[in-house]
Amino acid sequence: MAQKYRKVDPRIWTDEKFRRLSLEGQHLALWLLTTSRLNRCGIVLWSPGLASEETKIPRNRIDTVLDTVSHTMDWVYDTVSQTLFFPHWWRYNRPDNESHLKGSLTDLHDVPANALKAHLQRASGDLPSSLHTVYHTVLDTVSSQEQEQEQEQEQEQEQEHSRVSARVSHDVFDRFWEAYPKKTGKAKAREEFARVVKLLKSDLRFQDADPAEYLVAKAAEFAPTPKGQAGQYCPHPSTWLHQGRYDDDPQTWQEKGGDNGRQNRIGPGQRFDASTVDERREF
Repeated sequence: MAQKYRKVDPRIWTDEKFRRLSLEGQHLALWLLTTSRLNRCGIVLWSPGLASEETKIPRNRIDTVLDTVSHTMDWVYDTVSQTLFFPHWWRYNRPDNESHLKGSLTDLHDVPANALKAHLQRASGDLPSSLHTVYHTVLDTVSSQEQEQEQEQEQEQEQEHSRVSARVSHDVFDRFWEAYPKKTGKAKAREEFARVVKLLKSDLRFQDADPAEYLVAKAAEFAPTPKGQAGQYCPHPSTWLHQGRYDDDPQTWQEKGGDNGRQNRIGPGQRFDASTVDERREF
């Protein structure tokens, strides 16, 4: 991490900002300047547990004291990565030469991705101009490496999310298949199920609901109705999904799906009447 010994300007005791701090604040400020969690680039990897243990400031107050100290002293704290940076670090810890600077900057590889890059760039103003090029080159290199690592992590997370989603979708479809009354064309039904779930995700109704679970519930609601029990008059599951029948008025499911055409047969002496055709048959 950092060198064994640090430079703390003795004039800190007369610094106006430092004097505005409470005793706890001054204690924590000195701890931040001397802790083993401070690296050679002026970045502290914040550990509230360690800070509380070594300063004796209660754990339930340590973060509040840190917030006060960082604001009062104009030190930069990044809450996401939990890192603190001393903007004028190089003013008091100026490297001896280019090699010394490069060695110090290698500590950046141990720092989690943070929002300190702009502050680190501005800090070059406290370095000799002869070191500016090396300093910014190293910062850009580290930043590019961090971006590559973040992209790799995002890709891995997306792949894992896809694998999890696929497993979940598979399990949910199996429950849909068990609920739906007609077990025909499972592969086609699976394709339609995935398509409809993707379609419904853009529906405002499902901002806080799972469309896949909605389809399972609707299939279970459809199954015990006359149309769901009507054998040959019950549509294939892929047809039911493709035609959006999950959004039907459930009252229509209570109508009988037909009686094998007996109502539509034409007897002796009868004329064909189109109104007698049962338009409710479903295939």
